[in-house]
Amino acid sequence: MILEELRKIEKLHLELKDLHPSLSKLYPVAITEPIENNLHIYDLAPSGNYEYITEEIADFPLPDKIRAAFPLEFYEYKKSCCVVSEDIFVEEDSFVTFFHEFVHCYQFETCEQKIRSSLYIIKEYDSPMWEINHPFPYEEDFFVNAFGQIENAVKINDPTKIVGFSRV
Repeated sequence: MILEELRKIEKLHLELKDLHPSLSKLYPVAITEPIENNLHIYDLAPSGNYEYITEEIADFPLPDKIRAAFPLEFYEYKKSCCVVSEDIFVEEDSFVTFFHEFVHCYQFETCEQKIRSSLYIIKEYDSPMWEINHPFPYEEDFFVNAFGQIENAVKINDPTKIVGFSRV
């Protein structure tokens, strides 16, 4: 069943891959099994299709439901994966979550480490969990303004403004 669902992601990817560089490729997927604390890892074969790679014990406790992207020990923490619980496949819009997490994989691959190392907050917190424990600045002017510009472009149905904004 999982490979069948991943085939749908592969097919949709063919339609989306040229929209933005962050969507240009697929990334590994790890399906969680929280009771056993296992990850079932799927990666791309040379054919470009997902294949089952291995089952690994997670090095952290797995929640019952997860939607995330982060590097795994299996890849020596050098490759980010879309990590999801199997219940994602019953969600009608699960593909949105997959591609959202793939964008995070792209960020890890291209710029995340450089950006992280330059953040003052990294020096303030002595834990890799700082992102989870630190509140997002939803009320800050920079976020409100940027989000407002995107929201307005969507309202007036102007995809050029949305694409242009995403490249800033």
